[in-house]
Amino acid sequence: MRQCPEHSNNLTIEGFLRAGARKHATLFYGGMEARLSEIASVADQKARTAQYRDVLTECLAGGGNVEGLKAMVTHMMSDDVPLVISRQILQALCQEVVTTLPSEKQKETASFALEKMNPRVMSFDEQVSMLREGLAKLYENDAEWSRAAEMLAGIDLESGTRVLSDEYKLQKCVQIAMLYLEDDDAVNAETYIKKASFLLSACKVRGRDPELPLLPIFQRG
Repeated sequence: MRQCPEHSNNLTIEGFLRAGARKHATLFYGGMEARLSEIASVADQKARTAQYRDVLTECLAGGGNVEGLKAMVTHMMSDDVPLVISRQILQALCQEVVTTLPSEKQKETASFALEKMNPRVMSFDEQVSMLREGLAKLYENDAEWSRAAEMLAGIDLESGTRVLSDEYKLQKCVQIAMLYLEDDDAVNAETYIKKASFLLSACKVRGRDPELPLLPIFQRG
C-alpha cells in the first residue's frame, strides 16, 4: 500500500526533528560532562561545592532541564567526587526534584537518579528515601496504588545509616497497607498491617500514641 506524499513528508520531518533533538541532547550532555569534570579539578572543596550548586541552579531554571540533572547525578556518583560533596549536592538536587519539577520531569529525573543511586544506597539512604516518597505521591495521584505502595516499600525502614523513629516507620507501614488495599491486594496489605500493629504497640509502650488513620486498615484487613 503506497503512502501519500504528504504523509511520507510528515514522517520524514518527524524523523528529522527527533534526530535533531537526540543530537542536541547528546551535545548538551557532553558539554555538561566537560563542565562538571572541570569543576571536579578545583582544589578548594568549598569553591568546588559552590560551583556545583551554581550548575544545579541552572539545571533547575525554567521548569528543569532533565538532561542536565541526569548528567549531574551521573557525575556525583563517579569517583571524581568525594562522598562529602556528592551527598550535599544530591540532597539539594533531590529536594528540588520532588518539590519544584513538573510531574513528568520529576518522574523521569527521579527514576534515573534512583537507578544510579541504588547500587550505593547505603551511602545515599536519605536521598533515595526522598525520591521514593516523591514518586509514590505522584503514582498515588495517578491512582497507581500498588506502584505507589511498592515505591514506599523500597525505603529501608531498618537502615543502619540513619535513625528512624518508630512513629515514622509506623506511618510508612500504614500508608503502604492502605495503598495496597486501594488495589484490593489484601495479601501484601496484611504484611504491613502486621508490621504497623507491632510498631503501634512499641510506641504505646514508650508512652506515645500516634494519631494515625489505623482503624480503617484493621477493619479492612
